[in-house]
Amino acid sequence: MMRFWRVSANLGISLIFLMLCMQVCGSSAADSDVCFIKDVVPVLTKAGCSAGACHGSLQGRGGFRLSLLGFDPAADYEAIFQGARGRRVSLASPESSLLMQKAMGAVPHGGGRRIEPDSMAHKVLHAYLSDGAPVPEDWQLHVQSLAANPKSATLKLGGATTILSVAKWSDGNERPISPLALYDSSDPLVAVVSSSGEVTAKSSGKTTVMVRFAGQVAVVEITVPYDAQSNLSQFQPVNYIDDLVAEEWKRLGVTPSAVAGDNDFIRRVYLDLIGT
Repeated sequence: MMRFWRVSANLGISLIFLMLCMQVCGSSAADSDVCFIKDVVPVLTKAGCSAGACHGSLQGRGGFRLSLLGFDPAADYEAIFQGARGRRVSLASPESSLLMQKAMGAVPHGGGRRIEPDSMAHKVLHAYLSDGAPVPEDWQLHVQSLAANPKSATLKLGGATTILSVAKWSDGNERPISPLALYDSSDPLVAVVSSSGEVTAKSSGKTTVMVRFAGQVAVVEITVPYDAQSNLSQFQPVNYIDDLVAEEWKRLGVTPSAVAGDNDFIRRVYLDLIGT
């Protein structure tokens, strides 16, 4: 029934709200599994729409303000569907909605194109609007935990691995969210990570990749060994910390320096203390 109603500025907010409330996200009345909190908010976050440099800033952008990184879905829902007298969306014609037109660069947009046509993000937004933008049953729905696998990886130079991320929601539902997560490498010179979670080794060393989704964080440790073989024949561990360090040298292919004498040790400590 939603598709035969055309929302116009003259009808005002009351008609929009009536249409939105006729379906509930997660209920049996919905035609699909697309949910505002689980799908739409992550899509907008991934696209950068709710970033601090865009609509997630304190003042918003272009008269449109979203919560920073989607931390307040209820406020975002109100801003999208009730703000600006409802002109940002058209449930009768989702593709012509200003929300989608701007995100895909079909009309002038200060942030440029954020979503590619026929992409996963495009399909999520279109499906949600086509279903009448069902209202979530529980605005307190949130991610309880985030798991990223593998937890650690050892890569050869030029080698790659893909991080698979799974979010557990407060309603007990678990789902893969790799395409929607945000990724950052602590040292891009050692390994870079793509927007889809593919990690590629660039140089020898160690780094970590931070995975963020809906306020949760997971960390993946990346090791890229040196070409040389580790030689620990001269190293004599004296405690369990030495054992852990030795295992790390083996993974990296590093041979430790010889044990320093007192003079060398004092000089090195002195240089450390003065920050040189």
